Amino acid sequence: MFTLSINGKDIDLSFGMGFVRDINETVKQPIDGAPGVFAKRGLAFAIGSIIDGDIEALADVLYTAARHAGGKVKRDEIDAILEDENTNIEELFETVLDFFGKSNCTAKQTKEMLKAVQEASK
Repeated sequence: MFTLSINGKDIDLSFGMGFVRDINETVKQPIDGAPGVFAKRGLAFAIGSIIDGDIEALADVLYTAARHAGGKVKRDEIDAILEDENTNIEELFETVLDFFGKSNCTAKQTKEMLKAVQEASK
């Protein structure tokens, strides 16, 4: 479990299997040659979106991770934090990406995606 302090508010976050299952359901891609079969790709898209700086993805990740940590955080509370001019958004993206890299359930895919981004940048 991770704790994020934003503007004096502590939010517990969990990037465990419940988080992965829920976030994976957000994006499904058809598998070639297998009609009606889909690969769940939500985690990959979430990680990529965090790397790209997608604020809506950040809100979704924070909300889902907070919910899986047992928190009672509402979407509008997450939105208010992100809209607050005192929130350092760049730092928040980096922190969430760091959490992805440290959680057993998300670390491998995060490292692979960061490596791919670095190689593509060359």
